[in-house]
Amino acid sequence: MLKKNISKSKKYKGTKFHFIIFQTTKKPIKLTVPKILVYGIIPVIIISFVTLLFALYNSNEKNVCLNDKLNNITIKLLAIESQKVETDNENIALKKSLEKKTNQILKSKDELIELHKSIDNIKEKVGIKDDAKVDNNKNITANITPSSSSRAGTIRGVTIPTKESDYDSVALYTSNITSEKSNIEKNNGKLLNDINKLKIEIAELQTDVEDKIEYYQDMPVNFPAYGRITSYFGPRWGRFHRGVDIANNIGSKIYAAGNGTVIESTYNSSYGYYITIQHKYGFRTRYAHLSRRYVTVGEKIKQGDVIALMGNTGLSYGSHLHFEIHYYGQFIDPLTIEEYLK
Repeated sequence: MLKKNISKSKKYKGTKFHFIIFQTTKKPIKLTVPKILVYGIIPVIIISFVTLLFALYNSNEKNVCLNDKLNNITIKLLAIESQKVETDNENIALKKSLEKKTNQILKSKDELIELHKSIDNIKEKVGIKDDAKVDNNKNITANITPSSSSRAGTIRGVTIPTKESDYDSVALYTSNITSEKSNIEKNNGKLLNDINKLKIEIAELQTDVEDKIEYYQDMPVNFPAYGRITSYFGPRWGRFHRGVDIANNIGSKIYAAGNGTVIESTYNSSYGYYITIQHKYGFRTRYAHLSRRYVTVGEKIKQGDVIALMGNTGLSYGSHLHFEIHYYGQFIDPLTIEEYLK
């Protein structure tokens, strides 16, 4: 059994994949890749893809939680605003009611004052004094019994309040209305206080959201081009590939991965036409093998701006974008940028 396994291992140990690339005007290019290298790269690709999906999922979960929190606070604010509108309508109705009652009280008070004047006129006409005792034998005073302690008395069974009276019943009614209004104003004040607190919380949350958006825009997290990844970050053909290659047609648009400043827009034999952008937090991005550039050194770039067109310049074997990310001078895998987000 051991000999059989050893023979199988030897059988595949030296096997290789052979690729021949035919060109119109040049000799065919022959590439030989050991099978074991190919089989070793596949798990790395799968692990990288799963890692990227996990990072994107975590980022999306954070944004969903933030949006849920903002939506919950907005719903609370709308409910309180609705309650405040109802309270304001009730206050308006109560205010109108209070004004109506106040006018009725003032009218009643005026009527009582006029009644007092009428009583004084009657007393004056019949000659009754406040401190005089009336002769019961006289018909005119038969039904008038002055009070011994005040000017109040009874005329034909009607009780007349004194002039010195503060109209206690009227004052009590007014006090109750005022107390009720005070309670409503107190409750309304509490509602306004709660609304102000929520508004402050929303303002703070809005600031956090805007800061987060600005942070994501400053970070080179956007993928710079549409297409198919044909080569990943890491060892390749006996050398180290310092970025990812994204293949598409010549002239495909290249987008800035994040906000930044153009620090290079030039040509060399390896990169061909290329652009380098300096971002915040120690990041730089490089876009190589371009067919056309739209930006110049010193220009401020926004995330998503079209900065160039895809090409096949420099050391390139087909139309594609070579995309690099540098972090404080070190090359990092562009597909793991989520790991650097705070």
